[in-house]
Amino acid sequence: MVTLSPDAVDRVRANARLASDIAARDAHYGRTTGVGANRHVAADNTDGQHGLRLLRSHTAGAGRVLTDDVGRAVLVVRANQLGGGRSGIDAAVPLALIEALGQGLAPVVRSHGGVGTGDITVLAELGLSLLGERPWSDGSTRRFLDTIDSSGGLPLMSSSAPTLAVAALALHDLHALSDSMFAIAALGAHAVRANPEAWSEVGASTRPHRGMVDAGRRMRALLDNAGYTPARLQDPFSWRCITPVQGALLDALAHCEEILTVDLNASVENPIYDGANSFHQGGFHHGGLALALDHVRLALVQAAGLSLSRLTKLNDPSITGLRPFLAEGPAGSSGTMVLEYTAASALAELRQCA
Repeated sequence: MVTLSPDAVDRVRANARLASDIAARDAHYGRTTGVGANRHVAADNTDGQHGLRLLRSHTAGAGRVLTDDVGRAVLVVRANQLGGGRSGIDAAVPLALIEALGQGLAPVVRSHGGVGTGDITVLAELGLSLLGERPWSDGSTRRFLDTIDSSGGLPLMSSSAPTLAVAALALHDLHALSDSMFAIAALGAHAVRANPEAWSEVGASTRPHRGMVDAGRRMRALLDNAGYTPARLQDPFSWRCITPVQGALLDALAHCEEILTVDLNASVENPIYDGANSFHQGGFHHGGLALALDHVRLALVQAAGLSLSRLTKLNDPSITGLRPFLAEGPAGSSGTMVLEYTAASALAELRQCA
């Protein structure tokens, strides 16, 4: 069960009062003004509908609809960020996000609409779902808020919560993939009786990067009691270079996790209200996260390339001492040949993405 702590709710309420006082004196982007090219135009809020108009006008996303696990992660991320108490938003909004999450709902998350200043189209649609104007992903219409006024329209949209949700879920899956890569590499090493000197404590300490040392430790944990005699003095790269290549992926994942941990807990609304002042800023720009994700993609391509190379060697009689493609049965059987084709196809797609 996900909740907002009482301290967080109190913090949001206190910040909302502060923001209201400050906004009564000065112009504030998106709250007392329009947005984008209308940033210098005083907003007409005589009907109290300025915040609602912003949400309606920004509900213009497109593309495929992402899965419900992404939508639910969006609710968690956005409620957590707003709980930081710097956006000036009414506490009813993050509490509504938590309530929708508790009822098992997920917002519709479309793949296109972010323009570099946040995932505004997705979060605008989320706002209208909270108001009962737009359906949730299951097609139901449920209302959790009576209104979103000028203090809430832009602050709700001022985030890249959907991007962060997708990145966090992907990172979770990549950690699992990396773990499986070690297990599969160890099984292959055992099958071909690879020389364990490559991942020995000395071998893995040649360049003592954190990931490389950890990769060596993982391989030793899996193979130290394997009990085989190495078949070769020196193995092909695909086993000899496991620690530097898999270690680079571990380092990339760790760096990405550090960036995400900060960003998932950051209040990046524009403006933010802190102390007795407001601050217009560009904290929404996720250049650091983009670079960290690029780093992960490149490291994954290296690791996947080594994995394909190991699969190729497992099909090679000169390495295994067995028939080509580990085939059994009548002569000419293809065995695992097409597994190599499939792996090569997957690697080609990874390279294109990177």
